[in-house]
Amino acid sequence: MIGKIQEELINEQKELFVEDMECPKCSNKLVKNGERESQYHDVFSDHKLKIARYRCKKCKYETSSTVKSLIGGSISGDLKRLQAELGAEHSFRESEKIFEQFSRNRRRINNHDRVKCTVESVGAAVEKLCHEEKEIVKAHPAEELI
Repeated sequence: MIGKIQEELINEQKELFVEDMECPKCSNKLVKNGERESQYHDVFSDHKLKIARYRCKKCKYETSSTVKSLIGGSISGDLKRLQAELGAEHSFRESEKIFEQFSRNRRRINNHDRVKCTVESVGAAVEKLCHEEKEIVKAHPAEELI
């Protein structure tokens, strides 16, 4: 039931990307050019979304038509957060078993390798953010002390 509700919500959100678009190269109107099926993974369910492809008749430019290119990845933010938190607190294999209990079946998106990759990518992003923050807050030495 949750999967069906999420499917309806995702299909409604998908329509937000559809608009009267014009070609970024020649400003000609883009026309629909079929659909491409793309995978999207949420906390409890996996989805196959059909995303419209658009093309310029004049210069042959095509828009991106995958979930990964539209939102930057094929997994939801909630799933990524859960994978990172569970992977940080438990072993990757234990995290995989916990996810199996959540969704009541085995999902490839929640295997221990995927959890490991998510933990490493989130860790790298946090490390980069901390490094940038230190550079911004760095205090310069005073010329003289009072």
